[in-house]
Amino acid sequence: MGGWIDEEHCGVRYGLAGEVLVEETSPFQ
Repeated sequence: MGGWIDEEHCGVRYGLAGEVLVEETSPFQ
């Protein structure tokens, strides 16, 4: 997969290299 992956997974959006883009839920914050 190339470029940005902007898909919502369990309320959390994942970007490049599976980086978590906090949108709704932030279990690490």
